[in-house]
Amino acid sequence: RAIFIPPIGGGSDDAAAINARMAAEGAGADLFLEDGGYLQAVRLTVPECQFWHGAGGQRGTTFTKIANCDAIYVGNLSRISDLNFEGVGATFTGRGIICEGFSGSVERCRSNLMKGFALCFPGNAGGWNITSFEGSTFEPATVAAIDFGGISTVRPSFLRGIWCSGGFIDVTGSGNGCSM
Repeated sequence: RAIFIPPIGGGSDDAAAINARMAAEGAGADLFLEDGGYLQAVRLTVPECQFWHGAGGQRGTTFTKIANCDAIYVGNLSRISDLNFEGVGATFTGRGIICEGFSGSVERCRSNLMKGFALCFPGNAGGWNITSFEGSTFEPATVAAIDFGGISTVRPSFLRGIWCSGGFIDVTGSGNGCSM
């Protein structure tokens, strides 16, 4: 169940079209995105049990915000790899990668110059594997690149190869379950 989606082009919002297509595909679908640029005016949402693959490594497949929105929501049993999200923090608001639910993974991804958190775990998030992640925020002295503040119970997350090139890791309010 492999789906291949190239950028729409012409200044159109690629994210809305991708969301509609992948919601219809349901669990178990694999999305393959081309190396190159996609535009984003709405938050991408990875449905449960889907795997979204970028191409060209951590900076190859790039989503650039063209409106105020979060970059991507990754939920239960879902996985993203080789994706780059450009926040254009001087112009647009919103968080980067939002991990919620259980047993998901983010591999070789980048969330750059977000106005909000580059990577966050709001509410009920646990069993996440984050590997080779680079995060930065537009306001690195006041906004965390990685935020664990929404985790209030035992919810381990495993981080390997993390680079916060602009921002810090905030574990305040993370309860007793923050594992790194």
